[in-house]
Amino acid sequence: MALFDSIDPETTSGSALASLLGDRAAALLSQHKGAARPAYVVAGMTWISDAADPLWTVYLYDGADDIPLFEIDKTANTALPARAGWRVGATAPDPTHAYMRWLDTANNLLKVRNAANNGWVTIASFDGTTWIPYRSGTALGTAAVLGVAAGGSGDLLRADGSAASLTGLLAQTIASQAEAEAGTENTKRMTALRVAQAVAALGGGGLARGGGLDLSSGTGGVITDLGGVTDPDIILLALYKATVNAGDNLLWRIGDADGVESSGYQSVSGHSSTAGAYAQDASGFVLDQAGSGPAWSGWMMLLRMSGNKWVAGHSMMSGANGWLLSGGGHKELSGVLDRVELLASAGASFNNAGAEGQLFAGKF
Repeated sequence: MALFDSIDPETTSGSALASLLGDRAAALLSQHKGAARPAYVVAGMTWISDAADPLWTVYLYDGADDIPLFEIDKTANTALPARAGWRVGATAPDPTHAYMRWLDTANNLLKVRNAANNGWVTIASFDGTTWIPYRSGTALGTAAVLGVAAGGSGDLLRADGSAASLTGLLAQTIASQAEAEAGTENTKRMTALRVAQAVAALGGGGLARGGGLDLSSGTGGVITDLGGVTDPDIILLALYKATVNAGDNLLWRIGDADGVESSGYQSVSGHSSTAGAYAQDASGFVLDQAGSGPAWSGWMMLLRMSGNKWVAGHSMMSGANGWLLSGGGHKELSGVLDRVELLASAGASFNNAGAEGQLFAGKF
């Protein structure tokens, strides 16, 4: 090291004096270079710190602090102006001053000197591509160059001022239809569709309009569109001027995921035109056609009891004949009802232009 101590001419011998004078000359020629400011430096002197070798820093001592003037990079053979208090290197700079900044290349940490100049505060981590801010010594998350990847944790204020804690990625997860209808999920977002599905499932929207049938011809059909209602409690099937040829009856059947069931029904239907006239059927809920003339308009209703037990009822009229039709029945399914079939029995066909059927479904 080229730094030297003070010379006492009263006690220093000739040979020792010569050696000290040689050290002084070396110190002067090397700009007082060393790992720390020499004790003899006075205000106005410059000196070189090699504490972060191969990066040298030239300082001006103002009597209280060392002011960085410029830096010399021995590896790159360059001299750069002092970077407004910035230091770069694998070891901590020395000397230090309050609020100076140091990029610790050994740990990829950006640090700032505290106000008391007695410690370093980590403010971020930076590896060349990813910036991770710190708070109170703890990483908050990540922010990637040319993109943002939000991580860490924090608080998000609700409209009422309360805070929702965020941990990890802030994902915009949408509740599933099942979660919306169950009404117990409290961490996912609800879209307008999910709200409508939940309202329909909970019965708050009344009956939902499902699928329909053209009954002007053909033998009927199966309706699987329950208007978005799953696991319904009520099914209403409305008819408009439905009639079949050959005087055969109408049947309506229910089913689950395994298909429409065609057995196990108990049903009775009777009309008022002839005293005591009625029809019975075990293959479906029967509507007594009472001849080939009536064009029935009215409703058929299914209500769920416990489990998958269903009771049925209907009330119809035929204006052309002045007849009334009513009846009911019951049936238990093995699964959740998800389809209804309306058909003309015994191979007959619907034969009234403009006739139609419409299903409605709901929950309680």
